[in-house]
Amino acid sequence: MAGRTWHSLPEYEALRALMESGTTSKAALRLGLSQSAISRSIASLEARLGRILFERDGGRLRPTTEAAQLNKRLDPLFEALDRIDGRPNPHRKPCV
Repeated sequence: MAGRTWHSLPEYEALRALMESGTTSKAALRLGLSQSAISRSIASLEARLGRILFERDGGRLRPTTEAAQLNKRLDPLFEALDRIDGRPNPHRKPCV
């Protein structure tokens, strides 16, 4: 039986923050982590998935199509977490 690969919310959060902010430094600030922690999370996610999500170019990370697709597939997860946290949904009618 092959070993199961578990999902990692911190890795997904790092991916989301990097995709939205554009740099590991900005992603780190957003999540309250170090830049190296973001880099390690992305490298770990790539290793776990067996896919390259970012092209490395002179210290910069450029998202691949694969990274954009994964980030999009994560939308329902982060939307569900927002609902659990009770963040306001501008499209939801208030309960009476």
